[in-house]
Amino acid sequence: MTTTATTATHTARAIGYRERAELYPLEHCDTVDQPFLAALARAADGPVLEVPCGCGRNLALLASTGRRVTGMDLEPEMVRAAMRAVGATSGIQVVDGDMRSFTLRERPALILVPREAFQLLPTYADALRALRRFRDQLRPGGTVMLDLATFAVGARHEQHLHPSYFDPRVRDARLVRDWVRETADGQLERWHRQQEAPEAVTIGYRYEVRRAGGPSEASEASIRLLRYPKERVIALLAESGLRARSLLGDYEGRSHREGSPRLIVLATGAEA
Repeated sequence: MTTTATTATHTARAIGYRERAELYPLEHCDTVDQPFLAALARAADGPVLEVPCGCGRNLALLASTGRRVTGMDLEPEMVRAAMRAVGATSGIQVVDGDMRSFTLRERPALILVPREAFQLLPTYADALRALRRFRDQLRPGGTVMLDLATFAVGARHEQHLHPSYFDPRVRDARLVRDWVRETADGQLERWHRQQEAPEAVTIGYRYEVRRAGGPSEASEASIRLLRYPKERVIALLAESGLRARSLLGDYEGRSHREGSPRLIVLATGAEA
């Protein structure tokens, strides 16, 4: 991540996930978690659900393991983008759905909630609803994976495990230029501001799209990510009827420890 402060001057319009679907494949193209996800899919004894699936970053990879894969997202534009991304790849379906209330005809053996997605749920009550839904939809003996950011400073060599839009070394409210990436007809540039609080971290994004032969277009969006200390995660799992099988701190399978940049939860039904 680049942490050079800059000043953005163009007036920006507010956008949400519907508009961000066009930007998502350029924003969220990291692969650091993919070998870990693929290994979970290969070990699963049945179908795989990824929720939310965004624009389909992981779907073809998961299907390459030989598992039937469902990608689910709450935003219809994300679903359409994911369908375009996977094309005619066999073994994949992409559907609209809310992790708090979905029903699938074929119960998954593995439910994946990747890269801070679970933390976007607005309240811990919503998180509990989602976990209970996972419990009800999961096959007996199946696995739920939650990949959570801890926002801890951690070790320098672990900085790549933080979200691409967060740097624990940067002070609150500082405008940070993250990157410039090439598009089919120009460039996309992204900045962010982060604001930490005891219960959540708020990220404000700023985008500038520069298309060849046209004016620059600036837009802004924000997200709020709930914090999940280990003790809260364990309590929510217990209340939902799930239990933690493993608490990991990275994608290499090392145990979670104080200061780990990630808390990766592998859970199963309480009866298992």
